Amino acid sequence: MKKKSYKAFTLVEMLIVMGVLVILIVVGVAAGRFSIDKSNEIAHKNGATQLYQAAQSFYTDNGVFPDGSQPDGTPISIEQMTAEGGSLKNYLDLGLFNGGSEATYYYSTNTSKQAVLICVTLGGIDDELQKGIICVGNGFGDPTMGEGFGTITKEKYLPVEDPASYELIKKAKTRSNWDGRTWTPIKEEPTYDPCAPCDPTKNTNCIDGRPSYCDTDDGTDKTLEPIVKDIPSPVIPGSPDDPCSPSCVSDKDTECLDVNSPACM
Repeated sequence: MKKKSYKAFTLVEMLIVMGVLVILIVVGVAAGRFSIDKSNEIAHKNGATQLYQAAQSFYTDNGVFPDGSQPDGTPISIEQMTAEGGSLKNYLDLGLFNGGSEATYYYSTNTSKQAVLICVTLGGIDDELQKGIICVGNGFGDPTMGEGFGTITKEKYLPVEDPASYELIKKAKTRSNWDGRTWTPIKEEPTYDPCAPCDPTKNTNCIDGRPSYCDTDDGTDKTLEPIVKDIPSPVIPGSPDDPCSPSCVSDKDTECLDVNSPACM
């Protein structure tokens, strides 16, 4: 009988096959990631558009867009605007609202409340993944937009292409975080107070519940302010300002006593 012979792959052929597989995997991952990012961008833009349409409905009934702040200037979050009693409550059905995955939404109007811009991050809360911010509305290029939004002239901003406008949007006071299902409170960074009340059992500089370097600004209230003390200029040893400098030179003055103050010994 004639034996069958089998030809195996050579090392070069195996390397070529592995290289092709690696290329296909990389291309597939990149295509999948692009598809996910694009889907995510569409979902977030749709969310911003829903808010914009609700604001337009409010405008139709009232002749102005909803104000993003209270009469005293205190910002109103988007969560408050869409909650019970909020300006957009009757114009936005949160049961149908789809804000996409986790994101931060921003809201701003111009001074006359005739234009509005609503922006949303594409890379999570505060755009932590640095994927950019997309905006919708009728306030593009309007110099009277509030909170510096007058510089917003296009729909999408990336941190590497236009960092100034990108950071400007993120500083908007009227904003809310979306966790994928509902609005969540904004966690504000605590303001450092050097004169905040302290615990004398844990801080040796704490006197009567306050830092020893703080004092009341006047005798009428209990507001604490850091005590400002003059810092003396450094004294050069041997100079006339040096309290420990001898007043005479003993080898040139027979009446000179080489005696220093006890504090200088």
